[in-house]
Amino acid sequence: MKAFLAVWVAIVLNLPALSAPLGSAFTYQGRLSVSGSPANGIYDLQIALFDSATGGTAVVPADLLEDTPVTNGLFTAQLNFGPNAFSGDARWLEIAVRPGSDVGPFTTLTPRQPLTAAPNALFAANAKNISWSNVTAVAVGPGMTVGPDNVFAANFAGSGTSNTVARSDHNHLGQTWNGAGTVGLGVETSSGASGATALIGRITDTTPGIFSVGVRGANLSTNSAGIGVLGTHEGAGFGVWGNSISGMGVVGSVGTQGANHGVYGETSSTRGNGVGGYARASSGTNYGVYGESASTQGRGVYGYGTAVSGPNVGVKGVTDSTTGMGVQGYATANSGANFGVYGVTDSTNGVGVFGSGGLYGVEGRTAYPNGAGVLGLGFGSAAAIRAAGNGIIQSTAATFVFVAGGQFTLGTESSEPGWGMMVGGGTRFQMRSGGGERIIYYPIGLPAVLYGQPANTSGLTIYFKTSANAKITATTVHKYTSGSDGILVYSDSFDRTSLTDTSYGVFLSTPLAGDEGIINIRLTLSFPSTSEWVQINGLRIGLTYN
Repeated sequence: MKAFLAVWVAIVLNLPALSAPLGSAFTYQGRLSVSGSPANGIYDLQIALFDSATGGTAVVPADLLEDTPVTNGLFTAQLNFGPNAFSGDARWLEIAVRPGSDVGPFTTLTPRQPLTAAPNALFAANAKNISWSNVTAVAVGPGMTVGPDNVFAANFAGSGTSNTVARSDHNHLGQTWNGAGTVGLGVETSSGASGATALIGRITDTTPGIFSVGVRGANLSTNSAGIGVLGTHEGAGFGVWGNSISGMGVVGSVGTQGANHGVYGETSSTRGNGVGGYARASSGTNYGVYGESASTQGRGVYGYGTAVSGPNVGVKGVTDSTTGMGVQGYATANSGANFGVYGVTDSTNGVGVFGSGGLYGVEGRTAYPNGAGVLGLGFGSAAAIRAAGNGIIQSTAATFVFVAGGQFTLGTESSEPGWGMMVGGGTRFQMRSGGGERIIYYPIGLPAVLYGQPANTSGLTIYFKTSANAKITATTVHKYTSGSDGILVYSDSFDRTSLTDTSYGVFLSTPLAGDEGIINIRLTLSFPSTSEWVQINGLRIGLTYN
C-alpha cells in the first residue's frame, strides 16, 4: 500500500461584495505526499466534517471531490458543508484519498485537521437572518425608538397606567372595560356593502351550551326604564334582526315576577306593527310569529287592542297563499277542554271570533269521533249558530231521508193484491190469486233547498226481502216540478231477489230546485204464484248541497 501524507497549507473563505448574499462554500489548499515524495496526477478526495479530533459525529455528510489534480504535491478545492455546519463550535476535517483511476476503498489520513477561525466566520454572516422569535430580551425605555445603544421604547396611548406592550395578535377575551361615559364601546364602519357589520359576536364551537350567546346585552336597572339590547334603524329596515338555520332567530326570556314580556314590540306609527314576523320560505311548516306557553293559564300568543273605539284588532293574521291560513290555532293536548283558537268579547255587540274570506270566513276541522269542527254554544235565549245574510249553511257530508216501506201507493194498472203491514214499517206484498206483475209507487217529498242552499240527490237505497221465486224486476225514478208530468231521472230492469234482509242501491244524482221537491220511485214486482211474496222494508235517499 502506498503511504499518503497530506499537510494543510491554507484555507480561504470566498467573501463576495457586501451587496450580494454570502455563500456557504470556502476554498482550501493542501499538500499530498506519496511515500515521502510530492504527489503528481489525478486523485479522488473524500472530506468529512467532525465535531471532535477523534471519534465524535460527522456534522454533515462527507464531500466527495473526484478527479482532483495534484501538481508537485499541491492541490486546491472548494468545500461546501452548507450554511448550518458552523455554529461557533470547534470543527475538524477528516480526509480520505485514492488514485483517480482507482475505484477501490479510500485511505483515511490521520490525524484529523483542525479548522482555524476563518470558516467559522460563516456563523457571523448568518447573524443577519436571526428571527425575532430568538430574541429573548430587549432594553425598554420611554419612546419606542431605536437609539445609539439599541434601546427600544414605546409611546403609550390612553390614560391608563400600564407600561406593557401588547402583541400584534393579542385579544381581549375575558376582559371587562368600565367607565362613566355614555357609550361603553362604540364601533363604526362606513361600508355600505351587503353584509357589512360594525360589530359581530360569534361562537365558533359547533356544540355550545344552551345559554351560550354570540352577543349579550345586559341592563342592571331595577325599574322599567332600562333596555338590555337596543337596535335602531333610520329607514325602513330592521332595528334588531335575528337569524337561525334551524333554531330561533330571536328569543326573549324574562323572570317570574310581574307582567313582563319575553319579546316586546311597540310602534307609534298609525300603520305600524309592534311585532312583525315574516316566514320567507315558500314551503315547509314555517311560522311568521310563533308563541308558546307552558303555563296552565298562559297564552302562546296574546294580542290586546286597548283602544275603546274603532276597528282595532288584538291579533290579526293575513295570508296571500291560495291554501294558506291567516290565523291557525292548534291545541296538541289529547284531553281536557282545550281550544285551538279561542275568542272572547265583553261587548254586547262584539264578536268572539270573526272570520271573513272569499271562500271561508271561518273553517273548523276535527278528527275526533265525537268532536266538532266548529262548536257554537248558546246560553239562555241565545242561538248556538246563527246564519245571517242569505242564511246559507253548507256541509259536504250527505243528509239522508228515510221512507218506511208502508208508505206506498198502488199503481192503477195493477189489480188489488193482498198485503199486510210488517213490524218496523215494512210492507209484505202477496197476490191473492194467480200470479203476475204488480207496480207500486213511493212518492217522496224532499227539501229541495237546505238552509238556503239548493240540494242534490246523491243515491237511492232500497231495503227488501223476497220469497224463493218472487222478485223485483224494474226500478224507475221520476222528478216532478210544479204542474209537470215528471222527468225520468233513473231506470233499470234488473231482477233482484233475496231470502234474507238486504238492500240494493242505484246511482241517483239529480239537482233539485225550489219547485222540484217530489221524487216518485216506481217498483215492478213479480209473483209466480199466490204463495210468493216481496217485502219492502224501507228506502233511503241521500241529499247533498248542489
